[in-house]
Amino acid sequence: ATSCKMVQGYACRINDQFKCDCSVNEPSLHFTLQCSFMSKRVFAELSHFLQNYSSFSKELNFNFIDIDRVPGDLSCIPNVRVLNLVWNTVQVIEPGTFANFTSQLESLSFKLNSIQALRNGSLLGLDRLTELDLSQNRVDTLESGAFMHVPRLERLDLSNNRIERVLRDTFSGL
Repeated sequence: ATSCKMVQGYACRINDQFKCDCSVNEPSLHFTLQCSFMSKRVFAELSHFLQNYSSFSKELNFNFIDIDRVPGDLSCIPNVRVLNLVWNTVQVIEPGTFANFTSQLESLSFKLNSIQALRNGSLLGLDRLTELDLSQNRVDTLESGAFMHVPRLERLDLSNNRIERVLRDTFSGL
């Protein structure tokens, strides 16, 4: 089994083969994790490691991992404030993906993925979200009610997409 441990407070090692950059700020109880170019298997096991820091607010950066969907394991990691899934292969954010998310997510980035549409219910469970970055995807359709579950959204980046249709009531709830 893969084990995760802190090394000198600044690096996370997984099986002594893969290293992520970590920073832990004890006084403010903030934990930042930056991981890139890891296998999907190793990525899936990180949630167990992160549960050791349940009282810390977290910024999680999982870039260039080639994940094609939001892993369900992320939903059980408490106190995630920032989640960046940049430059992966996510094609769809299924309705209900974040429904059981136990975090206080404020910022979410899917920049440089392959998302084609934002559906009603895709953002369900993200009622504290203030920033959403969907730039540089393949979004061509924004469904009606797509943003109804993010009433606090203040910043939305849809630049460099292929938006052809914005359905009626897409932005209802904002």
